[in-house]
Amino acid sequence: KPIDAILASLTDTIYVTIDVDAFDPSFIPCTGTPEPGGLLWYQVMGILTALARAKRVVGFDIVELSPQKGMHAADFAMAKLAYLFMGLILSPKPLKK
Repeated sequence: KPIDAILASLTDTIYVTIDVDAFDPSFIPCTGTPEPGGLLWYQVMGILTALARAKRVVGFDIVELSPQKGMHAADFAMAKLAYLFMGLILSPKPLKK
C-alpha cells in the first residue's frame, strides 16, 4: 500500500500540515488554489488515521482555507477534521508486536 511506504519513510515523531488545496473543490471550494480531482473526506481521514496510529503526532495545522461569505460548509468541515484528528492523536495506540 502507498500509505505503508509513506509511513516507513517518516520518523517516529511527526508534525502534520493539512493543506486544504489538496481537497477536491466539490468538497472544499473555499481555497485559493482549487485542485480538481483532489482528495475527498474519507481518503484524508484514512491517511490521518494511519498517521495517528503509527506515529507520535506532536502537532498539526490546517492551512489555505479561504472562508467565503455565506459558504460555511468548508469551515465546518475543517473544524470537524481538526476535532477528529485530535481525537485520533490522543486515543491509545495499539501495542507494537
